[in-house]
Amino acid sequence: MNSSALSRRIRIHIQGKSHRFRAVCHLGFEKIAAEELKSIGIEEPFIIQDGCVEFESKWNSSWKVLAFSRTCTKLLMEIRSFSAENFGRFEKEISNTPWSLYLPANIKPEIQVTSEHSRLYHSEALKERALPLIEEALKTNETTDPVTLIQKLIISFKDNVCTLFLDLGGELLYKRGFDRFVEKAPLKETMAASILWAADFFSTKHLIDPMAGSGTFSLEGVMWALSKNPALCRSFSFQEQPGFKKTTWDYLIKKENPTQKRELPSFTIGDYNHKAIETILHNIKASQIPPDILKPIQQDFFQMPSSKEKSLIVLNPPYGKRIAADTLGLYQEIGKKIKRDFKTSNWAIICPSNEAQKALNLEYTDIIYSNHGGLNISIIIKK
Repeated sequence: MNSSALSRRIRIHIQGKSHRFRAVCHLGFEKIAAEELKSIGIEEPFIIQDGCVEFESKWNSSWKVLAFSRTCTKLLMEIRSFSAENFGRFEKEISNTPWSLYLPANIKPEIQVTSEHSRLYHSEALKERALPLIEEALKTNETTDPVTLIQKLIISFKDNVCTLFLDLGGELLYKRGFDRFVEKAPLKETMAASILWAADFFSTKHLIDPMAGSGTFSLEGVMWALSKNPALCRSFSFQEQPGFKKTTWDYLIKKENPTQKRELPSFTIGDYNHKAIETILHNIKASQIPPDILKPIQQDFFQMPSSKEKSLIVLNPPYGKRIAADTLGLYQEIGKKIKRDFKTSNWAIICPSNEAQKALNLEYTDIIYSNHGGLNISIIIKK
């Protein structure tokens, strides 16, 4: 196919049509993700499922998720669906898919396979059959620019129906694009942002982040309040896909982040560990946040003075297999500290178990069940 014919097909079938997209988010935060998608200009209706929000949109409108979302972890575009109960049918449908509309020429995509309640379930066998067919479809005799960004394809089977998805982000979206140092048991940026939204961060005037670790809560809070777009410091795999238009993308990311804008709150950020303070200072510099906004101090949360100010306290205490700690004893002390010294504050606390949650002995308004770092967690919130 010559380049002009391919360009015409891309305009008609990719750029000119609406497609179905799946914004993947942290389990339990689906409604939060839907609220954020709406705030950044993605149009309803949304279909909310476990760990994702689905919507229909034009190709370039979906880019808003990559440009502005802080809670979503992936953006997948549905290519097509078909029934397949045997390998022959599967191979035929893979061959019939117009791959040149979706993926760059002369590349070998990374394939991920999931299968649920289906006769075809062996992931390696499915990869072995799909990959050479896709490579052959993308092969051209023309010289093409080398592709530097990973191209991911998801093959998802459910009840013998195969759905093909293209990952538009490539690397997971929690990677904000700057050289971040982490402490033990780091909290992913997308999880921190989801918790901040759920805890009504945009209405607080003071955020207290006293067990800051790598500083993720505060860094996300500052960049969100300053309308810093996640897209400004990194690239995404869709930028090397055939339907990409650089002028459209450049115009989009120069816009101010449309998420709720508000006055920047004040921040109290600290950790008892001196090494954590050094890590936070590095991350502040790497993320190009003005240094006068976040001033981390080495301080034990339990030694902090009491406050009658209505603040938002965010806590990701040490817990679980990743960090050795007397978890229940620690959570008991946290609950006592908040009751005694921060009676008027709101808070969001990550708990690794029902026992830890009960040990806090705090009354909450919301609870969200999720998982992080391979552990089931709950986040209890008072607002």
